[in-house]
Amino acid sequence: MHILLADDSRATSLPLIAHLERQGHCVTYVQNGRDAVESYRASPPDLVLMDVVMPEMDGIEATRRIKALSGARWVPLLMVTSLSAKDEIIAGFEAGADDYLVKPLVAETLDARIRSMQRIASMQDSLFGIIDNVYDAILSIDDVGTLRSYNRAAERIFGYDPAEVLGANVRMLMPSPYAEEHDGYLSRYLRERTPHVIGIGRKVSGRRKNGEVFPMVLSVTEVRISNGYQFIGIVRDISREEIARKKAEASSRLISQRGRFIQTITDAMPGLLAYWDKDLCCTFANKSYLEWFGKSPDAMLGMNMRDLLGETLFAVNEPYIRGVLAGKRQQFERQITKADGSIGHTFAYYIPDLDPDGTVVGFFALVTDVTPLKEVERLKSEFVSSVSHELRTPLTSIRGALGLVLGLYAKDFPEDVRQLLETANRNSQRLTLLINDILDLEKLSAGKLQFDMKIQSLMPLIDEALSANQGFATEYRVRFVVVERADEAKVLVDGHRLGQVLANYLSNAAKYSPRDGTVEIRVRLTDRQVRVAVQDFGPGVPQSFRAHIFGKFSQADSTDTREKGGTGLGLAITKELIEYMGGKVGFDSVEGQGATFFFDLPAIDLAPDQAG
Repeated sequence: MHILLADDSRATSLPLIAHLERQGHCVTYVQNGRDAVESYRASPPDLVLMDVVMPEMDGIEATRRIKALSGARWVPLLMVTSLSAKDEIIAGFEAGADDYLVKPLVAETLDARIRSMQRIASMQDSLFGIIDNVYDAILSIDDVGTLRSYNRAAERIFGYDPAEVLGANVRMLMPSPYAEEHDGYLSRYLRERTPHVIGIGRKVSGRRKNGEVFPMVLSVTEVRISNGYQFIGIVRDISREEIARKKAEASSRLISQRGRFIQTITDAMPGLLAYWDKDLCCTFANKSYLEWFGKSPDAMLGMNMRDLLGETLFAVNEPYIRGVLAGKRQQFERQITKADGSIGHTFAYYIPDLDPDGTVVGFFALVTDVTPLKEVERLKSEFVSSVSHELRTPLTSIRGALGLVLGLYAKDFPEDVRQLLETANRNSQRLTLLINDILDLEKLSAGKLQFDMKIQSLMPLIDEALSANQGFATEYRVRFVVVERADEAKVLVDGHRLGQVLANYLSNAAKYSPRDGTVEIRVRLTDRQVRVAVQDFGPGVPQSFRAHIFGKFSQADSTDTREKGGTGLGLAITKELIEYMGGKVGFDSVEGQGATFFFDLPAIDLAPDQAG
């Protein structure tokens, strides 16, 4: 432990320093209050021993200034005074001292006080570990709107460093007109107690450092502290899709109110939070956790996790439990039965709690209920599937009628009418393709798409796909050229689905190749896998689009894709199909020089008598 000792008496300080160093502590020694403040500013210690009577600046003023520098981080400060100096003791506490020692110092008493402060600081570090590992922003302000704490998620969401906001007014995080109105609202609430956001929670707007205004959900809890009020705000940035991962909260200055204050903060969280010791006994659970499992606080405390989850669910979670007890963070999604018998879906994080020696003493379980999101996904899939099926029948009739009219009577129509009919026919074909792609994707997501997996030679499937897609080459005036073959390669695939993948790669390459260009196909076999790569020499993939290229409805540029055609689902389906068949997809591209899309499949090594 790094200890800052401030005492003008060198004679009494040297034996004390020697004792502390024998106990394994590192000591920084100064002889006046001003040097103590500067030393703290330059290198904050883990604990401060402060004499009261010193030259230049006394210990009371030095304590006051050091506490002002501490911000959200609590550093224990012990005043050192004489037994009769009651006024000094009171003044020290009012300046922010956490405890006091009486001269002459007794080594055993000093060591016990230091150990006590270490235990308290360790608890604070664990709590701030929770705060800094939650997905939501957690910040606190005092009763005049000054920011007092600001966690890592707040840095990510708002874009400010803690040094830029701590001590400033919270309105800097708000757009107009909320920024101008906030101070008046806060003072009015303290005067009239009429809530607007406090204790309610609502959707509001925030402002990032770069000036961007974004939607967020704000929940505010009021907490009474010794010298007034403190307001804890929990912010969820809902402009992003990653809404429901971790929901946990805590706050600064919790050490002085660590019991009731911690429970108040964690009970206000929208997520589930519990602490399990290394023997898997629960020592803490917030209100949401208790309600989820239908347990009272008395029933939950001391309960073993195996008894809470039941043998079946415990067995499913056991690999993650072993992982976190080995000191590694765990995250996973799980279906679980609630206390009322309904089925819920959760996303869980297990965070190990380590003592100063690095030994795991327990872990925090942070759990988010994502059941509503799962229900929305289910309803969306059902809706898309239903609409697609309802559209397919009339579209087939429309497409057939248009094709018949164009085939039999196109020459009898005026040119402008014929062009309109051809446009309608092309668009009906595109819409049919889109519906088929949507249905395939939904079947893949639901695990209902049928696969006929067989061990097959790969090159005949490649050659068949090249022949089947020659129309694209002719239409776009390109040549398909196989520059590398692997005739001995065998794979376990559904031939029809692999043809669908190859058609996607080949048609895309043809569309984006320059006229009279070539599309190169390479098939390369290694000991354990075979790679099929399709390379074009077109414009390549824009840098900004690469992270989303295999996503649903992903298109690099809407204007360009209207010219080229396509649904924006082909590569998403390709990825799902290849992954189902045990492979993986990828691409390489240099803008202006073309792109290479590939997939890898496990190579099947058959003995000669099995090859037939």
